Amino acid sequence: MPLAAACGGGGDGEEVSLEDYLGQVEAVLQESDRRFADLEAEGLAAEEIQTPAEAVALEERARDIIGDALGELRGLDAPAEAQREHEELVVAANNYVHELDAFIGRLRNAQTAEDVRALFDGIPGSPLDEAAQRLDTSCFQLQDLAEARAVEVDLSCGE
Repeated sequence: MPLAAACGGGGDGEEVSLEDYLGQVEAVLQESDRRFADLEAEGLAAEEIQTPAEAVALEERARDIIGDALGELRGLDAPAEAQREHEELVVAANNYVHELDAFIGRLRNAQTAEDVRALFDGIPGSPLDEAAQRLDTSCFQLQDLAEARAVEVDLSCGE
């Protein structure tokens, strides 16, 4: 069953409610958070990377999680009152995936664990960092919309 149908959106010509839409976004983001927690539980963290291959594997898995969430977000039908925020969230997630792919490319060229560490140390202020901040900001905009309309969801923005 398609996600939109499973979540009550699309198919019957009726616009999904803001509450239903935000609930769908919450479910997508919670699944991403769960998958990232599983990744961390496996002991895979940037601080523990020993080889360039481990770094690439870690970041590719992170990209897959974000890419899957992006695909699900693209499939959601936002109501008119959330359309601008939804589009920004999708664009920000797409940009983050693009920057993460570029970062993975640099990791593939790393020769040593020190090279990898230098790449990770260079993230603050980088295009990847800026893309992550934009993604957080777009999430917060949706959370703010929910709060302004008294819709109780926790999008776990910035976590």
